[in-house]
Amino acid sequence: MKIFEVVTGYAGTGALNNPYHPVLADKYALAEWVDVTGLTVTQIKVGGATTTISVRCVDNTYTQINADKSFTVKAIPIEEELLEAEHL
Repeated sequence: MKIFEVVTGYAGTGALNNPYHPVLADKYALAEWVDVTGLTVTQIKVGGATTTISVRCVDNTYTQINADKSFTVKAIPIEEELLEAEHL
């Protein structure tokens, strides 16, 4: 697994059945994502907002995202196994 940050736009309408979420999550299978930008709903509603998210995904998915010119990977990925080893 890799953990890294990436810039993405938002999708969704904000409705209960279609909440705001990163476009990246629609296109790729992510184990987990967290918005690290902290945009407000008001900022997202205006449209065209981009955000930085921290992503955890399998290595192959990271390779695909990194090659996808629709997204900007901002940080070198960290191997999740290395993080776990540091806490032993």
